Amino acid sequence: MRSRALSVALLAAVVAGCGSFTDVSRELAIQVTADKPTVPAGEGVRITYNATGAFLTRVVIDFGDSSDQEFINIDGAQSANGNVLHTYDEAGTYTVTAIAIEAVGAREEAELTIQVSESND
Repeated sequence: MRSRALSVALLAAVVAGCGSFTDVSRELAIQVTADKPTVPAGEGVRITYNATGAFLTRVVIDFGDSSDQEFINIDGAQSANGNVLHTYDEAGTYTVTAIAIEAVGAREEAELTIQVSESND
């Protein structure tokens, strides 16, 4: 019963303007970069993302090949950054798409191109 009373008091304080969990005016944005724009097949490339928003819930990285997307759960933060290592098996041009998603369903995307050359082997 005590936790219910605490929750009600906290909610009342936020509604009354006495507290705030997040800056809801923060614009949703995402940037994506790679440590190497050109890489030989079979060699890893590090993809870095930087997302900001009012209440981020997830960042999704689509590598542009047939591999699974990378899902990064954020849990309501106003900013998130990190990186993932990906290896392309075949030469070609790939479009990496990073997607920031907020709790209300808003989405923002950023893209970059990775050129994969034949393997050095």
